[in-house]
Amino acid sequence: GTHVFIHGALARGVLSAQRVIFNESLQMESNVGSIDLQSRTLTLAGLPGLSIEVDAGTQVESAGTVSRFEDIRVGDHVKIHAKLVDGNRAAATELERADPTPTVVLEAPLQSAINSQIQLAGVTIETSGVPENEFVGNYGPIGRKTFFEKVLTGRPAWAKGTLSGSTVTWSSVGIRG
Repeated sequence: GTHVFIHGALARGVLSAQRVIFNESLQMESNVGSIDLQSRTLTLAGLPGLSIEVDAGTQVESAGTVSRFEDIRVGDHVKIHAKLVDGNRAAATELERADPTPTVVLEAPLQSAINSQIQLAGVTIETSGVPENEFVGNYGPIGRKTFFEKVLTGRPAWAKGTLSGSTVTWSSVGIRG
């Protein structure tokens, strides 16, 4: 019953998949904002309201080596692959720890797109400061107007920005599929 997007070539009734995207797939990257070792949850700076749960099945890596959730600290930069649960919670499947950077990335099924705001995984992203040529489709820039005309609820979308304190300046957004 899982909803997926599949990109590939169909020949003689056989689909050769080049890319499979699960509808509930969630990818994010930022510095750890808070961590609760007891409940095994963390939040990321610049992505307010999104709680990330880590369990025994979550693969944790640091510099290419297997690590432990208990080794993660506030301020560490992490890249997380997760499954979206209840719209604004994430169950992490993979967590990679790296040196802190100001980069913030969020990719998730689009929850809404109204005026200049999109919502991904419960996080509202204000796009009014995003340059026209940084609204991106599958094959390159599509512009603000086309982006908001083409974007569909449930379709994979992403946003990238730079963190300053706890505020993200979003610099590009895009749709997939």
